[in-house]
Amino acid sequence: MTIPTSYPDADSCRAEYFRRVNRVGDYIWENLGRELSPEELARVACFSRYHFHRIFKEATGETLGQFILRLRLQKAASLLEYDRGRSVTDICYACGFSESSAFSRAFKQAFGEAPSRWRRARHELANSNACQMSGNQGQSLVQIVGYPNWTDSTPVWRLQMTDMKEISVRIDDLPDLNVASVRHIGSYSDVGRAFGALYSWAGPRGLITPQAQVLGIYYDMPDTTPVDKLRSDACITVPEGTKGEGVVVVKKLETKGRYAMGHFEFDGKSGFQKAWNVMMGEWLPQSGFQGDDRPFFELYLNDCSTEHFIVEICIPVKPL
Repeated sequence: MTIPTSYPDADSCRAEYFRRVNRVGDYIWENLGRELSPEELARVACFSRYHFHRIFKEATGETLGQFILRLRLQKAASLLEYDRGRSVTDICYACGFSESSAFSRAFKQAFGEAPSRWRRARHELANSNACQMSGNQGQSLVQIVGYPNWTDSTPVWRLQMTDMKEISVRIDDLPDLNVASVRHIGSYSDVGRAFGALYSWAGPRGLITPQAQVLGIYYDMPDTTPVDKLRSDACITVPEGTKGEGVVVVKKLETKGRYAMGHFEFDGKSGFQKAWNVMMGEWLPQSGFQGDDRPFFELYLNDCSTEHFIVEICIPVKPL
């Protein structure tokens, strides 16, 4: 028998545990539409099925069943709000519920209202917010000042907002993206910690290059998810074949398809919420598109340590 001359330290062991649990979380998110057995998920984590439940609960603070149900309901809420052409029944089955009555009960327990009523209330709230953004002359603070020419290969909208530089929105066809990522659980405003860990790993490996794209992925709806459960990823695009290590996971983002790319430039972190409000509450409802079931993300175009941000809000879209 070969006796090892060194052993992994406690921090690296802990990072490996969380990396495996996060891998299971991603796998669940990508397969919410079908039944997921504990045995299958234990194999994904490379843990014994006899210990997997306890490890998962210790790492996430939730049982496996609670975690899966919460993600199913979160996805259903997102589809109800942004995929307006999709029926409640279709959303029910797409999120892994076997019958609409069970879906309705679980949704009402989590959100206080049945799915159809909740959807109607969210749409009414969005319309009300849009009206409240109107000025004294009855004009929205966000105005479309230039419409797209659909004969162009990349149609562009020009928008204007009182406290931002001119905004543009274009439609692009994106490929899948190969990224190195660090998962952050908690307030979205603290995702900078994950970016710090990512840069500390990527810099010495020569992966921070002019060609690399830096992006943040935000999976959960912050107004319907407890702050300590919010999931986000700090990411940088890397060449195929790059290997992850510790808390850094290399994976392929399934982003292939049409995206609306909203280009914003502003000062201060409060601009991020305003930018998302413009894209989701102002541009999207009058664009002829609706949200699609692929990752929403922010693409950072400058050094974000300066409090001056140049960012693109990237929304997967399909025709309304």
